Formats: sequence, structure tokens, C-alpha cells
Amino acid sequence: FMRIALIGCLWFGVSLAAGQDAKPDQQPRIVAASPLAIAAGVPVKLALRGQRLDEVTEFKIGTIDIKAELVSKGKAAVPQNYDAKRIGDTQAELKFTLPVETPVGKLALTPISAAGAGLPYEIAVLPAAELVEEKEPNDGFKAAQSVQIGTTIVGTIHEARNVDVFQFKAEAGQKLVIEVVASRAGSPLDPFVTLYDAAGQIMGGSDDNVGRDPRFEVTFTKSGSYFLSLQDANDSGGVHFAYFLKVSP
Repeated sequence: FMRIALIGCLWFGVSLAAGQDAKPDQQPRIVAASPLAIAAGVPVKLALRGQRLDEVTEFKIGTIDIKAELVSKGKAAVPQNYDAKRIGDTQAELKFTLPVETPVGKLALTPISAAGAGLPYEIAVLPAAELVEEKEPNDGFKAAQSVQIGTTIVGTIHEARNVDVFQFKAEAGQKLVIEVVASRAGSPLDPFVTLYDAAGQIMGGSDDNVGRDPRFEVTFTKSGSYFLSLQDANDSGGVHFAYFLKVSP
């Protein structure tokens, strides 16, 4: 199947500005988060991966005066064929709810340990009405998750050889942009997407267009239902193999 995660102009990554009180090579560092986007006013549980996150005592959430609950922390196995320095070997989970007045954009998460404050990691904040959570099972045409053009899907390739499939409707003459944000946001996912027509025939696909993230445009000649499939190019997966998907005019 062809998997496709799209995300227009929003993406996140690691800030270059380190905390002034952090000690070299000892500060905690976030390299990946799942999910890759959150909404204000909605309770969220973030799974974070990186270096020295097992030493974290708290997280600073932007400039907002809220305290995140540190649910768990510890060592994390490194997936086969991945570099521990890039993907990290520790993880942490935290819960919090952003105030409803939190603006759309990017939010900095700063891990703090006895060594000091680490590098801020930026995650996207989107309107709750536009954010759609990927739901399993959606690993085939018959189980495809229906989505609306213009909404943003946040999902995860949760295990090796997992495929996420989405169904949407397009009109004849309509031009759409299909884009994935994953690698750009620090996700270890190497996304590959494929577009199918209602009969299951491949219409196109994308792999490495924006770094390792896919992006392509399609003009539809017929009105009807279409399918997108998204998977890891190396058939890997896990809780941190997160993506951000959007199909946009």
C-alpha cells in the first residue's frame, strides 16, 4: 500500500539555542515526539525520545505557567539499523493540557535535569477542529480511515511493517497537494506514500522530496474516492515513528 502523510507549512524541529545553565554533553535533549502536533484545550500525552531523558526532573512548556505531569522515564531500546546518537536511547512521557487561549504555531518543550536546561524542542500547535487522530485498524483498503481534505492527521507507524491507509473524496479537475512531515521533525520514520484510485490502481507516490519526507501534487480527472497509504521505507516502526499528514487544495 501507499502511505501518505501530508503536512503543509507546519513542521517542527530542535531549536539551536541551548539553555544557558546546561552543562556541555550532560544536558537532556529531545530528538523526537509523538504525536507531532497538539491542540489547545485538549489533554495530551506526549511520548518523547532523546538523550538523558531518564535524568529529567521536569519540563518547561513554552512560556506558559503550567506544570506537566512526568508519567514515566527510562532507557529505550535502539531500533535495528538506527544510530543511538540520532534517535536517542532514553524516553519520557508527560501529560498536560494547554490553555484554550494558546495561539496556533510552535511550542517549545524544554527538558530540565540536575545538569540544567537542555535544548528546546518545538512542536506544532494546531486548532482542535482541524486536528484528526489516526485510528487503528486502518491497514488496508477495507479498513481505510476516512478523512476530509484540509484537515491535518497526526499518526504513528506503531510497529514494523505497519501500513496506514486513508480514504478521501476528490472532484474531477481538483488539484491537491499531499505532503508528509516526519523526518524534518526529528521522527525516525522514513515515510513513503502511495496514491490509489477506487479500483486499487496506483496513480502515483512519493518518497524523498523534502529531505526524507514526501510531497507531491495531483490533478484528478475523475470524481470519486481515492486511497493514500503510508509506511516506513525500511519497514520499521514504533511509538516514536510519528508523522504529520495533510491533503490540501
